[in-house]
Amino acid sequence: MLGEYITEEEALARYEALKSWVEEKGHFTVGAGPFYVDKVDPTARIVVVKANREYPDTADRWLIFSEPILPEVSVPPKVEIVAGMPAEIDIEITHKGAPLTPDDMTMVKYLLTVGAVTKTGDCVPLGDGVWAVVLSGEDTLLARGKPFSLTIIAVSKYACIPMSATITGTGIPYEDYINAQLAPLRAETTAAISDVESAVEGISGEVEALRAEVESLRGTIGTLQAVTWVAVIIAIIGIIVGAVALTRKK
Repeated sequence: MLGEYITEEEALARYEALKSWVEEKGHFTVGAGPFYVDKVDPTARIVVVKANREYPDTADRWLIFSEPILPEVSVPPKVEIVAGMPAEIDIEITHKGAPLTPDDMTMVKYLLTVGAVTKTGDCVPLGDGVWAVVLSGEDTLLARGKPFSLTIIAVSKYACIPMSATITGTGIPYEDYINAQLAPLRAETTAAISDVESAVEGISGEVEALRAEVESLRGTIGTLQAVTWVAVIIAIIGIIVGAVALTRKK
């Protein structure tokens, strides 16, 4: 009957191995687990158990469970959510400084609470130890001008104990966000216009000074022209007087 499962040679080898075991250990309690019964002393009521060094799992195989691996959730100190706009908030999940991977986690969820309304969702893994809370514009619209709380809940595969962290804030209205973004541009534009106005005023002053100089030159030219005409007239009169004097002498 056993011929369907084992050959005669294999059966004989196993019987010989069992015989050697009994002769060496003095009992028939054969084990293939991490420990085996090495010696039994019924009189002294002593049983010696030893580790099976050929067992595939080493002695430290289960040390991971000697202390529960509880996730440590780290969230940003401040979060700004603009109502109506999608938002992505990165969080870190570690254990004693070492990042936990998605394979280490059973669950990583978020709870967005605004007043009496709470929305939940799964955090998106971005890499070892890093997850993201991805909120839609519809989600952030709930917090328009209202206080909100965002709670991260994480559970590892090694201990079914949920760990959490919460951050709070107030949703920023979209128009306030736009005004805040435009404020620096508005300030730069105002400063640029002021500089242009100052430059124009400076040019206007220079133009006025040039105009005054031109008017002064015009006055000087007019005076010179008048003096020139007077000199010409005097010269003509002198010529006439000289001519008359010559005529009388003749």
